[in-house]
This record gives sequence, C-alpha cells and structure tokens, in this order.
Amino acid sequence: MRIQTLLAALSVVTAAAVSVSAQDGFRFRSGVELVNVTATSTELRKTGGCSGCPDAGAASTQTIGSSGGELAFVAGETQALRVIGLGTGSKGTAPEEIVFGLRLQNGRVEVRERGVYKSERAIAAGDVLRITVRAGTVSYSVNGSVFYTSTAAPVSPLLVDTSLFDLGATLTSVTLATF
Repeated sequence: MRIQTLLAALSVVTAAAVSVSAQDGFRFRSGVELVNVTATSTELRKTGGCSGCPDAGAASTQTIGSSGGELAFVAGETQALRVIGLGTGSKGTAPEEIVFGLRLQNGRVEVRERGVYKSERAIAAGDVLRITVRAGTVSYSVNGSVFYTSTAAPVSPLLVDTSLFDLGATLTSVTLATF
C-alpha cells in the first residue's frame, strides 16, 4: 500500500515516480483546480470567496486506479460545511461533481454521491473518516466502522476532489492509499 500525505506540497508528480515518500506528499493539480484555498503540510483551508458558497476547493494529481485504494482524513473540526471525496476530474468547486463524497457540517457526516444524499451519522473532532474502493465496491467508514456501502460501481481513475463552503473550513491529515 502506498500512502501519500495530501497537503505536503502543490507541485506536479511525474509519471515515473514508483514510490512516494512523506516528503514528496500528496499534491493538487496546478492551475484553476486550486481555488480560494491555501494549503500547508497539514491542512487545506478556505481563505477566499463567499462564506457559505461552494466556491473553494482543490483536486489531487494522484489517483486510485482499478486495483483500488482509500481516501482517509481526520475530522479536525465538525461545524464548518465542506465536502471531500473521490471524483473523475472535475474542474469546478461544486459538490455535485464529487462522485463518492462525504459532506461534513454541524457534527454530522453525510454520504453524498454526485450530490445525492445516501446516509449519515454523528462525528466528533478527531474521528478518522474513510472512503474505500476495493474489488469494485465503495464503502464509507468512521473510525474503522463501515456505515454505508454504495450501490454505484466505481470508474477509475478516481482522484481526490473537495468543495469548501464556509470561510475557515479545513480538511486535515488527508491521505490517499492505493492497493
């Protein structure tokens, strides 16, 4: 399993890379895919745009292929509205572009697939949330406990995609693992 830390850097990964060290990090696509956010080695934060509007986000350069993988992150805060998940390469910040997503706000996490509500449960700061793609199945879990399994089949490659609504909203300790 190869794990890449999401927020370590913002440069492009070369196709020749066989393994990725923690220093290389998980990267966002360059250009318009980094919108109204700033990134550090530990978080992605909405710093511009309209508070309450889905006008901020970023997408990854790394992808999950047909062998599967897992997106994981820590719920560092539970109140701000934001969506993170796996998509096929959208260029915008609309949450409906995220194929397999988790919407977080007010101590709840909702499964949203292309913006359509599927399931929800309570979360607390420090919970670890995951979207796992394995053997053609997508599942969603909190602290290792699966709370929803999708009926939609994944199409690869899938990349990490985000949509942040509230000013100051963050995504923390995001990782992408490939199997």
